Amino acid sequence: MIPETKVREALHALAASGRPDEHGAYDRFLRRHARRMRLEAAAGGLVVLVLLALVAFAPRLPPLADRTAGWLRSSQRPLTVEVTAYQWGWRFAYRDTGVRVASRSGVVPELVVPAGKPVRFTLTSADVIHSFHLSDPPFERAAVPGETVAFELRFDRVGAYPGRCAIYCGLPHTDMRFTVQVLPRDAFARWLRAASAGAGP
Repeated sequence: MIPETKVREALHALAASGRPDEHGAYDRFLRRHARRMRLEAAAGGLVVLVLLALVAFAPRLPPLADRTAGWLRSSQRPLTVEVTAYQWGWRFAYRDTGVRVASRSGVVPELVVPAGKPVRFTLTSADVIHSFHLSDPPFERAAVPGETVAFELRFDRVGAYPGRCAIYCGLPHTDMRFTVQVLPRDAFARWLRAASAGAGP
């Protein structure tokens, strides 16, 4: 006699000796359990079908690492960097790439850009008024909390150029430095691909 049959007989005997409404309780439990299992199997099958449909009909996009440098193929589409100033550092987010560079303790962040190609910036502040200041090329814009200002710059010479906040914004104000690292276009494309894959700074 298999264990399930023994259990069923024991429960029937218990039900017969107990209250009349307990008679057949185990059979009802088995029917409910079987019905629940069928419903769960059907729901699981439906989820699998939906996922397969999404995979089959999803647009065929190139890998992220290939999409990040797509702007290089068109001189009409500038790279966009979202710049956020905060006490006391900088965050540079490269739009549509997932690449973000931010200040870290003891590390001056690098704003990496391609040489000879216009770069579009959007600038804002997360707390107080700051200033995005470059000495070469000479340039300055105020970063105001709650406001976003857009501007475009072009860096023609490969090299590293200092940047800073030029408005006093608290005691560690002098720590708000950054470096503009201008790379040849091919080198910049390689950097962007590596950064988007998690291997960049």
